[in-house]
Amino acid sequence: MRSNARNKLAAAAATCALVATTGMALTGPASASAGPARQSSAALRAALRGDLRRYLTARRTAEHISAVSLRVTFPSSRPAIALATGTTRYGGGPPVSPQALWEIGSNTRAFTSVIVLQLEAEGRLSIGDPIGRWLPQYPAWRHITIRQLLDTSRIPDYPYQPAFAANQHTRFTAAHLISYVAGGPPSLIGKAMPPLALTWAQAAGAIVSSLADLATWDRALYSGQLLPARQQHQLESLVSEATGKPMRRTAPGAPNGYGLGVQQENSRQTGPYWAYEGQAFGARVLNLYLPRTGMSIALAVNSSTITNDDLSDLSSSVYQTLQHTGAIPGS
Repeated sequence: MRSNARNKLAAAAATCALVATTGMALTGPASASAGPARQSSAALRAALRGDLRRYLTARRTAEHISAVSLRVTFPSSRPAIALATGTTRYGGGPPVSPQALWEIGSNTRAFTSVIVLQLEAEGRLSIGDPIGRWLPQYPAWRHITIRQLLDTSRIPDYPYQPAFAANQHTRFTAAHLISYVAGGPPSLIGKAMPPLALTWAQAAGAIVSSLADLATWDRALYSGQLLPARQQHQLESLVSEATGKPMRRTAPGAPNGYGLGVQQENSRQTGPYWAYEGQAFGARVLNLYLPRTGMSIALAVNSSTITNDDLSDLSSSVYQTLQHTGAIPGS
């Protein structure tokens, strides 16, 4: 039984390494009576496109980005909104497509958490197991539990080690990556990253997805379609990002909560919502799901940064545009 689970965990990491998926149909056939609705939709799309263009103009240099993409998905049969502005390369290149594939970075962690929790639901393991039971070759961390690996293990993160930074073109194995745990953080700011070189990220950040498929995942994840009730509760059980201690709920102005590969924030405007910004070395994807409305908002830009990240400001602008135009239910 333990061997089977270990093999499935290894397969899970490999599965999360590269997932390239196609987009979804964005609109259905128009009816003869759809004139006013078409005009309203066109005005909303124009306003949202303006949000993207203003952000790209203002943040192009500071964030070293050349493209911004947005997808808004509604809970009903209303067609999703998919927009993109800019080019695929900094300084020029083809226009970016709304159906483009993106490196979603740490958004991958939710996928990994679900696979592990599915294993638990099958009776293959418990997330309370110490990793020494499954990975005895790492005795220094033998008392850390699987749950802690999925939220707050405090094990050093290999992408921030200087030796790792010098080997971006390497095809990494798990053992190779673990060998980098030592030293202080490197800087990769301003360096070109090889396209889709993601073996370094593995089960923590190596999925490639369209924003359409990411929205489909969100709805399935947060509506309980992927896990039994007990494992869903564990996924969404929060610890404070400020203290690391368990918290029952988030509140406006209070610290965010972190679950098992998922993160909850809260504002007076939206109430509690699930949000995660994933970074690969050449992309950022901010992914939001709003339970009160059943809407999802996903944003992507083609650069990563530490000190100049204002992508959350863009998500606020998008939300306000949706609200002002009446696109959010109840607004």
